[in-house]
Amino acid sequence: MNFWVARSFAAAAVVCQLAQGEEITWQKSGPGLAMTRLTNSGPVIFSAVRIELDYLNKDLSLITTLASNQVVGTEPLLSQVRALPKELGTPVAAMNGDFFMMSGAAKGDPRGLHIWRGELVSVPTGPAAFWQDANGKLHGEAVSSRFTVSWPGGGTNLSGLNEQLRTNSMVIFTPRMGRLNEDRTTTNSANSSSGRSRNTADTGIPQGGPIRPPGGREYILEHSGTGPWLPLRVGHVYRAKVVASSNRLSAGKMMMMVGSNLLASVPEITNGTPVTITAATEPDLSGIQEALGTGPMLVQGGQPSEVTARMSEQLHPRAALGWNEKYLYLTTADGRQKEISVGIKLAEMADFMIELGCEEVINMDGGQSTTLMLNGKIINQQSSGLHAVANGIVVLRKPTPENPDD
Repeated sequence: MNFWVARSFAAAAVVCQLAQGEEITWQKSGPGLAMTRLTNSGPVIFSAVRIELDYLNKDLSLITTLASNQVVGTEPLLSQVRALPKELGTPVAAMNGDFFMMSGAAKGDPRGLHIWRGELVSVPTGPAAFWQDANGKLHGEAVSSRFTVSWPGGGTNLSGLNEQLRTNSMVIFTPRMGRLNEDRTTTNSANSSSGRSRNTADTGIPQGGPIRPPGGREYILEHSGTGPWLPLRVGHVYRAKVVASSNRLSAGKMMMMVGSNLLASVPEITNGTPVTITAATEPDLSGIQEALGTGPMLVQGGQPSEVTARMSEQLHPRAALGWNEKYLYLTTADGRQKEISVGIKLAEMADFMIELGCEEVINMDGGQSTTLMLNGKIINQQSSGLHAVANGIVVLRKPTPENPDD
């Protein structure tokens, strides 16, 4: 029996076509672009946009979006795409991105890595990340944070970036964070329900509410010396000094927030204390302009990965990026719509992407966030209308010299 049929009767109609030698029909949607839509007996509606890799870095490019250009913010993907500066090019395809905080003072904080126009706005915490290197190769793999704060006389602490503080940790905030001091105190916070959660008991990351639990301290940092400063970029070292103890972050400065349980183990911090911030990752993503941390990886080397993510065995809308040597695929499976499209499991999404021809597949946020756009229009069947998300990935057609507004 066909492997996909064995694992998911819901996709049998699609795979039977492939098993009989019939190919999926792709509709040309512009130079380097094609799309397809399939409905099986589940019923499940699959939508996919296929991008020819020969066009990337030539006529097309990949970028990410950030809602309202701030970490704490959410907007529908459609709004984020429409707000892109025209000089970047014309958006031709887009998909929602990472899981994110859905409530509390850090609402909109991406769960994992986000490099946006070369700026590090969120450090990696999730199971995998997606990026394209300077040679045009696509990557999907685990990335670890090496974002640290070092003290005079030795001693280094791993730090978070633009995120909710834990009692035994520290976080650096940049002006990119946005509404740092707005008191949006809700009591519950979670990600979309189709994959990974940033705020589960096993992570130790607090539920929604204030940006800092009671008992911690905040310190304002300003540039010290002649080295690099804001915006933060992977591979750079930043020299700073403490100029105030304050919860007011202003332009051109950073804030260092130390959790209550960590205060006793760090050196005494006073005005003038020097601080060294190292922005690094493993593997080294120095020079990478755009990256999104999502995950988990669903397919590696053409084989399905073992998936144990939260709610992976439930039927939900799904979104994934997949690629092989010739194509990049932006793909969705709609769900939560009885008798229209009921959704699929994460493993079933992996199998479907393999049937498309993907060698590598990374999971994106799904659930009500699931959104796929082509040539300015949403082409999947969303479960709850326009839903605000933290970020997304966009394929742009580059401006031409004859028509720079394209």
